[in-house]
Amino acid sequence: MGCCQGSRQVSWPRSPKADQEARKVNIDGHTRYDPREIAALAERFHEERKEGFVSKASFARSTSLDASLCEAVFKHADVDDSGQLTFAELAFDYATMSRGTPEERLGFIFDVLDSDGDGVLTKKDIVDAGKRLGLAGGRRGTMMTI
Repeated sequence: MGCCQGSRQVSWPRSPKADQEARKVNIDGHTRYDPREIAALAERFHEERKEGFVSKASFARSTSLDASLCEAVFKHADVDDSGQLTFAELAFDYATMSRGTPEERLGFIFDVLDSDGDGVLTKKDIVDAGKRLGLAGGRRGTMMTI
C-alpha cells in the first residue's frame, strides 16, 4: 500500500489533475515515490487546497515549528520565490525527509539552517538552530557541543 492512502483503494489515475501532478513531480524519479503514490498525494493536496497552493500563513498554522525555523523550511521549499507552495514544491521536500538517504536528509537540514545560503554553517547558524529547537538556554553549557 502506498503512502498516505490508509485503507482506501486508490485507482489509477485518480483525476486528470492528480495524473498531471504525478508526472510533473516524479520527473526522473527524484521523489522516490511511484506515480500512483504521487497521484494519491496530489489528489489529497488538491482536495484540501482548492486554490492549488499553500500560503506562508497556512503553512505556519499547520506546523509546530518555531516561527523562524518555519520560515526557513518554507523558504527552502518555495523554489520559485512566489510566497506560495505548490504541490510539487512540497512533494520534493516531503520526499527528501520521508524517503531520502541520510545524506539527502542531512543536506536538507543543512540548507534550512544555512541562513544566508552561502553553503557554510556559521557558529551563529548553529547557535540559532539550537535556540529554535530548544537545545540552548540562557546558561553556558546547556547546548550540545558541536
